[in-house]
Amino acid sequence: MIPQALTWYATKGGVGKSTHCANHAVMNAAGGWRVLVVDLDPQGNMARLLGFDARHGGADDGGAELLAAFKDRRVPTVLRDVGGRAGLDALPGGPAAGELLDLLGLRAMQGQPVSAALDEILIPIASKYHLILVDLPPTWSLLHVVALSTVRFVVIPAEPGDLQIDGVAHALNHVAEIQARQNPELEVLGVAVGKYRRGATRRMAEGRADLAGLLTDMDAPDVEVFEPWIRHTDAAEEMLRLGRVAIEHERIAEEARRRRFEWLRTRDGQQPPSLNVDGARGLADDYAAVISTVNDRFRTRLDATRATMAAVAEAGR
Repeated sequence: MIPQALTWYATKGGVGKSTHCANHAVMNAAGGWRVLVVDLDPQGNMARLLGFDARHGGADDGGAELLAAFKDRRVPTVLRDVGGRAGLDALPGGPAAGELLDLLGLRAMQGQPVSAALDEILIPIASKYHLILVDLPPTWSLLHVVALSTVRFVVIPAEPGDLQIDGVAHALNHVAEIQARQNPELEVLGVAVGKYRRGATRRMAEGRADLAGLLTDMDAPDVEVFEPWIRHTDAAEEMLRLGRVAIEHERIAEEARRRRFEWLRTRDGQQPPSLNVDGARGLADDYAAVISTVNDRFRTRLDATRATMAAVAEAGR
């Protein structure tokens, strides 16, 4: 288990786990942390979200280095400062990463333990990072077992609605299974709700009530539902297209508005693009508030874990 490792964990697609992960990574790197993002998803969406895919001129390898590291049981070579962001490194996923399932399945069939496979390749470099984020595909598999056996913390992304609430229940059940069998230190920091329409107060109230009821029924009433919820806005699509996250897109949108006003005044040159400035600003504020709360819970639990480990080590001398 790597104490500073965390995953935004969901077993349902489309709830924003990769987008949350990308925003978390960039915001913390911008704040001076050294961050590593490990993409175990065969879709390899992290390269696009962080703007280091081929379309943006990046060095995305489709998961080839990740697969080779697992095969050879060696330390992977990570991409440094992805998207021009100091302190943010990445180990890309993609089609080659999809072969990891076959590799892990074969090892399991041969009687080899596989739950520590991610630990094995990351522990030698883990101390270089303040935070390691692991992104996963939505479908439950051995990749999930490997990741949840390695990370210390889980944040569950969700959306308002019955099916999405069921997704939270599935995630909590998977966490409980891994806690019992592989990683007793695994802990859920909270639930982050996104993709709601501002002004939909009735739906928000119903969603909060449904989540509270679910957490009580699952004997997890202390699991925090973070505030604010992440709004739905057209700026989210603009953000994805540009390979930038919310705080970066906010600056891009503000600059686009300034250039547009200047063009309207002078009509000089080509008309600049029009971006959703207000939506970008609000979206960035939402992510900043949620991730600040996650960081606070993360640091508090991590400090407690390290203090316990230090006490155990001292007692063993």
